[in-house]
Amino acid sequence: MKTKHCLIFLIPFLFASCAKAPSSSSESQPSANDAIVLNEVSGIVDFHSPVQKDYLDGGIPEEIDHSIADGKHENSKPVPLNLSWESTQEEGSFEVLLSEDPSFEKAKRLQTESENVEVSNLKLATTYYWKVRQGGMESAVSSFSTIGGGPRNLDVDGVTNVRDLGGWEVGGGKRIRQGLLYRGARLNNSYPEGWTKDGGDLGYSFEKEITEEGEKAFQEDLGIKTEIDLRLSQRNGYPGLPPEEELFSAVDGVNYIPIPTGGSANINACKEQIKQVFDLFAIEENYPIYFHCNIGTDRTGMIAYLLNAFLGVNEIDLFYDYMFSNFGLIAVPNAYDSDPTYKDLTDLTKASGASGVVNSFSGTTLSEKAKNCLLSCEIEESTLEKVRSILL
Repeated sequence: MKTKHCLIFLIPFLFASCAKAPSSSSESQPSANDAIVLNEVSGIVDFHSPVQKDYLDGGIPEEIDHSIADGKHENSKPVPLNLSWESTQEEGSFEVLLSEDPSFEKAKRLQTESENVEVSNLKLATTYYWKVRQGGMESAVSSFSTIGGGPRNLDVDGVTNVRDLGGWEVGGGKRIRQGLLYRGARLNNSYPEGWTKDGGDLGYSFEKEITEEGEKAFQEDLGIKTEIDLRLSQRNGYPGLPPEEELFSAVDGVNYIPIPTGGSANINACKEQIKQVFDLFAIEENYPIYFHCNIGTDRTGMIAYLLNAFLGVNEIDLFYDYMFSNFGLIAVPNAYDSDPTYKDLTDLTKASGASGVVNSFSGTTLSEKAKNCLLSCEIEESTLEKVRSILL
């Protein structure tokens, strides 16, 4: 039987680097009064959509019904939480303060003209505190908590299949830290010009897909510092550039590191690239990190499986995370099908996939098997322990 997820979603990236510190003590603070009355958030906040919840509550990670997820529609994003209130003052904009700390030391500040605001990208298993200001008035403080069961799926406009690798339980009351390592799909198109009938490429050019709103979430909410691109070198949107040409991320200020995997999600064929990725994971200054391939499923899923298996996530949750990608916009064109249909994500669970390979190694637990698998990729044990110390 599947272990019921219990991760509570807080609004992680909403409170990240873009958060402002509270006003200094010398600045007059509004006093709480009844002029602004908050509408309480009832129950535990679950940001999974109804179809996502039905799937996650199913007991075992099975293939998702094609009528729900056809790969051509976006079903991977979280449901935003609507915060609302009532004010006796008819005119004047509102400032909403949202924080994981009741002192509001690192509060996210949202401006609105309406008596409500939507917030997304909450963390799992987190309690949030919020209040509203209008002119010289300030509401009382209210709070809500998020669910504990993963995955923590995120909304980055223009990018599909984005999730936090953190939030999953690993036993002993521990969880993988949230807000440090993210997985997802590409930020720019891999083949904007399309394909010929014989499978040849019509041409390449750089075509950004992440939107301005998505960039804002990437930079300010998630605070991404490093992008690791696992796509083939000729599929990363920069074809034909001379070797001396410096590549760059689609998002300004993000360090772009291409690690082409040759299109393979086979561990034995990607040992060198896996080592490169984990060496980057062991450098604390690189975080927060976003890694991806084309649609964020197989190659990205391989790295996610190896890491979280090593950190102690159980295999049922690892399969749920992997199969959750079916909700994404993953039916992209390929050389053989200009109008692709649903893609069943089963590679990871096959004998040749990440799960089969990891389970072929010695060890009494999945974590030990994953560690031995990673050591076979010539990753230093000290590197793995550094990764563990950063993420647990």
